[in-house]
Amino acid sequence: MSAKLKRLIAILAAGIVLIGTALFYLFISFVHPMGHGPAGPNVSRDLFSSPWTGRPVLLVGIGDSVTAGFGARRGYSYFDRLVANPPDEFVDMSGICLGTVMPRLQFTNLAISGSTSLEHMERDPNERGYDTLRRLFLIEMAKSASQLK
Repeated sequence: MSAKLKRLIAILAAGIVLIGTALFYLFISFVHPMGHGPAGPNVSRDLFSSPWTGRPVLLVGIGDSVTAGFGARRGYSYFDRLVANPPDEFVDMSGICLGTVMPRLQFTNLAISGSTSLEHMERDPNERGYDTLRRLFLIEMAKSASQLK
């Protein structure tokens, strides 16, 4: 076999490997199964028909990328959905959120993508200037499974 033919075979083999790798990457990155139907049981609208409290409430999100909303558009993370549901989704969930039953709700999301539980111990919810006196706190903390140690 001539040197030219060997070189051509090596270039073709490398090209096939590169194309295969690129196709595999695209498949893994962009082809995900999509679920359908509700994510859980129906929530009774009656529970959200009147305020739960008239007191000021501060909802604090503490966690990693899950709570920070990594990968979600603004207003579509699960923390944002606790406060208010997006207006263009899930008509049956409209008004079923903490903002409906806590009219004086304020919120801050202190979550940081890639953070660990120990890092959150060092942070203070007051660092953003919220007055904590006479305020009811709801602290929502979520960590991904890799952080639960």
